[in-house]
Amino acid sequence: MERFTATTTLFFPEKFSSHPYWPEREELINIQKASGINRARTETKREQVLGEYLRRNTMTREEYQELERLAERQWYRSALDEIIIPAHQLYGCLIEAARNISASQRPCDPDGLRHLLRLSPEWGTGKKQADGVFKRLVMPKSGSGQPLSNQRGLRRNEYIEDFSVTGTLSWYMDDIHHADELPDFLGWAGQRIGVGACRKMGFGRFIVTAFEVAKGS
Repeated sequence: MERFTATTTLFFPEKFSSHPYWPEREELINIQKASGINRARTETKREQVLGEYLRRNTMTREEYQELERLAERQWYRSALDEIIIPAHQLYGCLIEAARNISASQRPCDPDGLRHLLRLSPEWGTGKKQADGVFKRLVMPKSGSGQPLSNQRGLRRNEYIEDFSVTGTLSWYMDDIHHADELPDFLGWAGQRIGVGACRKMGFGRFIVTAFEVAKGS
């Protein structure tokens, strides 16, 4: 089968927020639930119940603070500290697009897209610092989506804007329907679905500005 690779550039004219859900975030939430810290009504009581939990589980305060720091990381980054969009976030966008676009424009079955359309693992943004902070009130939820409290909390997430990312898409001709329409599919995904966090509020929208196909690469 013939293999094709397209070097692709996506332009993000407006805000993009990554807001990763790190394993450390899940661990931190579980500790806070188990310790009862969120049920404590005063800061003194919160410190007391957390301290008791840490002692019972042989965890130091420094280890807990490091877990907090890791859980709060705002971006995926490269080895050179550049903010990147990892492939799994772009896959999420394309799979959702494949589920929602008309069947005649769908490049492949959504459940097989990760295997049939291969993406570069990292898409560099060229940025190392955020351009701003997005603030909003949200209901805290667990990793499975279950509400942890009825009280909404203030959330702050960094964002970047006005940047481009470049990477590659690879496929075998027999695996993709209407491969010549892939730029249109990407464009639809970029405008209708988006990438990253806060997509319902218009974040993570992109435009396809380059799509150069090479055979056998």
